[in-house]
Amino acid sequence: DALAAASGALWAAYILAGRRARARVGATTWQCAVCASAALLLAPAAAARGVAAWGFSRRTQATLLLFVLVPQLIGHRGLDYIVKWLPASTVAALTLLEAPGATALAALLLGETPTRTAVLGGAIATAGVFVAL
Repeated sequence: DALAAASGALWAAYILAGRRARARVGATTWQCAVCASAALLLAPAAAARGVAAWGFSRRTQATLLLFVLVPQLIGHRGLDYIVKWLPASTVAALTLLEAPGATALAALLLGETPTRTAVLGGAIATAGVFVAL
């Protein structure tokens, strides 16, 4: 529970910081600053824990690259772009659609069958977002 609360607080801080930053700089500049900061913070932590950063097969490298590029370019880049024009609270509410959206994509593209709990949770989250907007 504490980790979830901390995650929510940090996500809110990120959205609010993005709102302020986007008033002064472009989405690309903001995105590059965020990614560089994350790399500078996470690389030493990964190295200290002995997490491998290389030596993967080409297929694994390509998959990891897609995992980085697709969510980053479509999701986070889109949020960084739109937060300049929409209130941070609206953007934050829209991010709640990530889990139901990922579940739907997994069902459509990977043949995953979501559990009843996942479907119910997705419906509640989606309804909540529409009420909030």
